[in-house]
Amino acid sequence: MAGSDEVNRNECKTAVPLHTWVLISNFKVAYNMLRRPDGTFDRHLAEYLDRRVGPDATPKEGVSSFDHVIDPSVGLEVRIYRGRTESERRLDGKYFVTLQDRDWYWKAYLPEDADRDHPSCNPFGPNGRRLQGLPFTKSLIIVSGLDLTCDRQLAYAEGLQADGHEVKLVYREKATIGFYLLPNTDHYHEVMEEIADFLQLNLE
Repeated sequence: MAGSDEVNRNECKTAVPLHTWVLISNFKVAYNMLRRPDGTFDRHLAEYLDRRVGPDATPKEGVSSFDHVIDPSVGLEVRIYRGRTESERRLDGKYFVTLQDRDWYWKAYLPEDADRDHPSCNPFGPNGRRLQGLPFTKSLIIVSGLDLTCDRQLAYAEGLQADGHEVKLVYREKATIGFYLLPNTDHYHEVMEEIADFLQLNLE
């Protein structure tokens, strides 16, 4: 990746600090080490990171793997990764992040057999507990419009507000994921000011 001028031109819309590109490159190298040329995961290597790494249900050049599902009428893909949001579909593969990456994160984080309605990742979903009447601190929620999970982040802010909690939402429509690590952008400086103002107002 680092040696490809074409990749750098396509992925980098603006100059970023060298140390940031090094971090991104190291992450991609580590992630790609887990994937075989046919697109499946190297389970032996992945065990060092997550013993629950799932198979790839989509055949790659005739090679696929599978799980034994307790309920054969419901596929594993549906049970774990159902329900794509509009932002996930629209931004898949753009701005450093793919749905494949995020699906891996979700599966590594959630308990066995859990889906995205688990309270840990969907606190206002069907299995969550409402926060009405509970002491809850004021919240500053910053959302990047070009982050593929932005719809989920906005839903979280709306859920807090619906339960009567005070929320200040800062929505940066043109900001990408991790923009707060890039001090050479207007988004970075403006959001730092928002954070400083919020803290000053609520610590007085």
